[in-house]
Amino acid sequence: AAIHRVVRLDMADGVFRPDSTEMRPQWTSRIDLLLEQLQKAPSVLRLAYMGDVEDESLANERLQAVKTLIEKRWQKLNCCYRLMIETELFWRRGHPAEKGEQP
Repeated sequence: AAIHRVVRLDMADGVFRPDSTEMRPQWTSRIDLLLEQLQKAPSVLRLAYMGDVEDESLANERLQAVKTLIEKRWQKLNCCYRLMIETELFWRRGHPAEKGEQP
């Protein structure tokens, strides 16, 4: 049996361009640092997104986009173990915002 550490990456709306799954440049560059940490020891990566007023579908698409980006970059590294990636979606208000609801 192997013991893996859990590395958590917390994200929210500000990480992304408005109404998009595209990460802002200042956050995209941080993926390299994350990959460096993941190479140090076998890990499970937990991607956590804190939703607020965005649509639930957009929040899920953002999680999937980051997961796909990391999977592709990890594969190119041809690293030392199989990286498991988990996703979690939380809501600041305990639920997705209703249409027209303001912060």
